[in-house]
Amino acid sequence: CKYHQYTNLQRGLYLTEHRRCYNNIISYCNDLVYKNTLEPLRGEPNKELPWPSMKLIHTMSPSKKMGGSRGNPGEAKEITNWLKLNHQKIINYGRESIGNPKDKNDDEILLKTVAIVTPFSKQSTLIKKELREANFPDLTVGTVHKLQGDERTMVLFSSVYGLNEKSASKFYDQSNHMLNVAVSRAKNIFLVFGDPNVFGISSSMTPSGILRKYLVDE
Repeated sequence: CKYHQYTNLQRGLYLTEHRRCYNNIISYCNDLVYKNTLEPLRGEPNKELPWPSMKLIHTMSPSKKMGGSRGNPGEAKEITNWLKLNHQKIINYGRESIGNPKDKNDDEILLKTVAIVTPFSKQSTLIKKELREANFPDLTVGTVHKLQGDERTMVLFSSVYGLNEKSASKFYDQSNHMLNVAVSRAKNIFLVFGDPNVFGISSSMTPSGILRKYLVDE
């Protein structure tokens, strides 16, 4: 593109007004990618949310390489258990957020409310298996590309890396794209499932390090 609207960003004409996410959620993307050129216009919640809008939920299980991918079976199980424990709370909040449509059953509300993203396709397979065994409906689960151009009231991010792989190079830190897309799909709530001694601690300047500053810790 011959136009260079903002010299500190890539060339192009930008749609700077943002209304999808609560302001504090999109502020992360503003810091990470857009150098504060976005204009957050949705505002903040007008009443208390069921969970903090950005939170780290501790998972302490080991990860491992699985073929050309990576997985964390324990984290997949913990995400499923969290969804089971909070199922009715999520449904109630989903109905409230969508406008309490009486023509939709609980499974339909859940599908419209929650999506799960992860850096690794193998982890998405593990999560889907756990969800099936727990009789959940066919939730959107996948890598960030699965939600590109889409949105949910709540997005759960399975970070995968366990303490045993603390020193490994983190796939989600190799570029800004993955976490920028993952976070900006969440309209109201973005929850990271990960080891608190691993996620975002390698450097405060990495995508996960910047995100860690925004997350309410347990």
